[in-house]
Amino acid sequence: MTRFSMYPDARRQVDRCSWRRHLCAALCVVLGLLAAPNVFAFSLEQVDAVAQALAEREHEPAPPIPEALGKIDADTFGQIRYKRGSRLDWTGARFSIQPVSAGHVYRHPVELFEVVDAEVQQVAFTKSDFDWPNESFARKVPADLGFAGFEIRYPLQRPDAPETVVRFLGGALFRAVAHDQVMGAHARGLAIDTGLPAGEEFPAFRRFWLVRPEPGARRMTLYALMDSKSLTGAYRFVIEPGADQTIIRVKARLHARRPVDRLGLAPISSMYFYGQNERPDDSHWRPAVFSSSGLLIHEGEGGWLYRPLRNPRELRLDQFPADGVRGFGLMQRDTRFGTFEDPVGRFEKRPSVWVTPQAGFGGGTLDLVQLPVNSERHENQVVFFEPHEPLKPGDPIGVAYDVSFGQRDAVAEEVAQVRGVLIGVEGAEEQGGEQSAPAYRVNVDYTGGALSSLSDSAPVVASISREQSVRVLEQSVAPLPAGGWRLSMLLQPTGEQPLRVRASLALEGKTISESWQDTLPGQVGRYLEEGK
Repeated sequence: MTRFSMYPDARRQVDRCSWRRHLCAALCVVLGLLAAPNVFAFSLEQVDAVAQALAEREHEPAPPIPEALGKIDADTFGQIRYKRGSRLDWTGARFSIQPVSAGHVYRHPVELFEVVDAEVQQVAFTKSDFDWPNESFARKVPADLGFAGFEIRYPLQRPDAPETVVRFLGGALFRAVAHDQVMGAHARGLAIDTGLPAGEEFPAFRRFWLVRPEPGARRMTLYALMDSKSLTGAYRFVIEPGADQTIIRVKARLHARRPVDRLGLAPISSMYFYGQNERPDDSHWRPAVFSSSGLLIHEGEGGWLYRPLRNPRELRLDQFPADGVRGFGLMQRDTRFGTFEDPVGRFEKRPSVWVTPQAGFGGGTLDLVQLPVNSERHENQVVFFEPHEPLKPGDPIGVAYDVSFGQRDAVAEEVAQVRGVLIGVEGAEEQGGEQSAPAYRVNVDYTGGALSSLSDSAPVVASISREQSVRVLEQSVAPLPAGGWRLSMLLQPTGEQPLRVRASLALEGKTISESWQDTLPGQVGRYLEEGK
């Protein structure tokens, strides 16, 4: 049985009051303007004024909840539910809000406000608004425990069947689904120093303003205040749920407290444990375990690049040129149950997540950070846009972009798409019958686009670019019996340097597919030992 005090200790009460006074000083001007009803409509400018004032002060972390409440397990936390019919179950509106209680891994409460016309009112945490695991548990919950975040519900298929479509829960994370999907990859408000040796800094949303939508409205707007050691930020989110994809339109303004070494805009994080090329050992009964299969980039010149994800042996950073990038995302292209054979995880129902830049994305790189993991409990894949120009105190930046969560075809492409990659190792026969050093057999399968209407005799060819560390011993392109085409390559290292290869399909001199790109170890034996 989990035991914890009925009352928070005195130090926690002092810390919480101190933090609230600290933030209140930044809020007083804005809330003063909003005190008179029907004079000022709430907007991003008001939140930005708070963020700017807060950035001029030293960072003061939000106080945590009682330690024992933070130690309850996931099953116990899952039994805490917000009651229907409470204040944020808006009458007549398609949208409704379900606050989530603090607890478990969500140890720093956020504050919620409701905006109706020009009036702003705080949503107080009330224990009676929640169903607790049992009466004994409820008696020991502090009256000021607070919210961890909230879920947004909306009827995607039937008016009488609302579904959870968006979840803001934990730090600066948020995620969403379309119809008949389960929650998967996260979007983040921001990434700070991700992948650096000194360690990552995790900013967090501290306050949310929820704008009550009009009856029948198909969009909902909310605002958020971000805070961290290095910066503050003001965010506006416009939520547009849909059966095929749910779109969240983001606009933000960032203020630095101190220089940021690596700033990540529009980050997406996901989990890749193993796929069919790299099952760790025979103890793993599922054929594959991952929420996203690959990184897709719509490059500035209009081409499409697909990079399969991997669970590396050590931290790995890959950077892709992204000046004028048109979009990027972590895609889930394995949508068959048989790929995973997991009736609980339902990885085949995880959404693809796609970012479309609108403003503030100039020169920069797309950074893919991959971390080693030994289970599926941790997200180990992070991609974000890193601008060339650093964020500095006194020089705020603004960005705008759309994030879509949806089915695998949520990103419309006219070119053939990478649908699978099979990698193995084999020897290569040299002239004279002597066995050469081992080489990689790489099979890249493509479907869709122009391939859908081609005859099996169409003169489709491979376009392969590589560095001097790679010899292409064989290459072929052929249709597959079940549909689609396969590009098969036999790639041999010329030394111990990593093999960097990019390949696509072409017809009559025109590229008709995404470019598959990957990096393989120069030592084939290492690939065999690691299984990846």
